[in-house]
Amino acid sequence: MICSNCGGKISAIGQVCQYCGADKTRGVAANAIVGLGLGSTIFLALVGGMIGGLQGAGAGAALGVVVTILFGPKLFRRPRPDEYDEPSTAGRMGGVLLRAMALFLVGFLGWSYLTGQAAEPEQAAASPAPARMERAAVPAPAPIIVPKPVALSGPRFDDVVRRLRGTLSCRRDKITPAMYGDGRLYGCISGSEETAKVFVNETPAGGGVENIKIMWNDYFRDGPWGLHADSTEAGAHLYGTLAVLAPDAWPRMKAAFAGSAPVEMAANGYTLRYTWTRGPSVHERLVTMTPAR
Repeated sequence: MICSNCGGKISAIGQVCQYCGADKTRGVAANAIVGLGLGSTIFLALVGGMIGGLQGAGAGAALGVVVTILFGPKLFRRPRPDEYDEPSTAGRMGGVLLRAMALFLVGFLGWSYLTGQAAEPEQAAASPAPARMERAAVPAPAPIIVPKPVALSGPRFDDVVRRLRGTLSCRRDKITPAMYGDGRLYGCISGSEETAKVFVNETPAGGGVENIKIMWNDYFRDGPWGLHADSTEAGAHLYGTLAVLAPDAWPRMKAAFAGSAPVEMAANGYTLRYTWTRGPSVHERLVTMTPAR
């Protein structure tokens, strides 16, 4: 340290300058107070930073300055003659540091509590309330629906086709598979000009008979195909179909098939309807048999 009286560099130990003999107690105390202030400020700032981050470091540094101002002069003052039991400088320094640490912890905890209480309303206002957790409803498993077999009423498609194939003489016949929502189709075509036809339509659900059609495209104008071509085959189709499916309708449908007047009747579980349609050179003669439902 530097003597304030002569400017010489003197030791920090002792009470007088070894050059001029001046009292250096005040200089020693001042240097000690500055050292204490720097040390306590740095120490408390480090402790506060570890506890509370940047804010804690600032609080610790401020507390170090306060401790230096409050306890520094008392710690390094020169004892009065009557203070025989005055503790040593080291003892007084230890006591001051302990009190400073206790004061720091109490102050820091209080400061943290106050700042936390002030921040809670702001955080509550800024963040929306958490959504209420509700137990998700577990959907019940869908019931397994087993379709009941459809009870077929009326004639069965396969049975009707089998009986017609045993009766009709077809130039060509064919069963077309079900498609586009419709059932199967049986067709029997006869005659040299292939104008005599019988069709059996299956129900869309399958298995049953939607209707049976006996058709003859009757050429009433003479031409390469001949006048009333395939009339024999058309009559055989009408007779053979009615004989195995609706024999009671044969007499009336035979007469109707030769004319142009519409006829409708019921026989043997079928509704039979005869229609006649005139074209440029062809009369369409058609008997439609629909099973009674």
